[in-house]
Amino acid sequence: MRLDIENKILFPFIILLMLSIIILGIVSYWNGYQLLLKNETKNISQNLEETIYYIENIQERIDRGILTEDKGKSIVLDYYEASRKNNLIIFDREGILLTTFSGGGEWYEKIKDEDIKGNKKEKSIGNYTLNYTSYDKWNWIIGYRLNKGIFSYEVLEKQKYMVLVAIISLLFSMQATIFIAHNLSKPIKLLAEVCDKIAQGSFQEKI
Repeated sequence: MRLDIENKILFPFIILLMLSIIILGIVSYWNGYQLLLKNETKNISQNLEETIYYIENIQERIDRGILTEDKGKSIVLDYYEASRKNNLIIFDREGILLTTFSGGGEWYEKIKDEDIKGNKKEKSIGNYTLNYTSYDKWNWIIGYRLNKGIFSYEVLEKQKYMVLVAIISLLFSMQATIFIAHNLSKPIKLLAEVCDKIAQGSFQEKI
């Protein structure tokens, strides 16, 4: 009887506490994930703009007759190959010109026939997303790949102390819940004992 009363008070409190902390953790994780994804997508967009800007500078030199188009293309490819820009791919309709990650052929086959016309586009394969655009004067497509799978680890790594605090808070909250449940159930148990004695014929008991 006593155990049942305490459990009926204790379990709902514990369930509510656990649900609150779990929901808080999920919301915090999701917000952190979205923030990292947004920042990285912004960085990729800036990388694309910088690459197009660099190509346009080379094109100006070609237009002035300082460079041939083939020489200008070679300068751009040599520059990005030397800079080892992460997750970069450059290709034209005939094939891949430069890539700094494995699996570039799959992206090439998926995008090569698209009519991009200088617009920024995005395409996904599994956990990977490619943000890309075109430089139409050279019939080039330039893209930067984003691995969304690494964000899960990064979010957990950044929030590990928050997870620890949440676990400690849960333990303290459970102890407080047990204490509250005990104090709430104590008068109920006393009343139940008095009612049992009255039911047995002891009418001298005071409620």
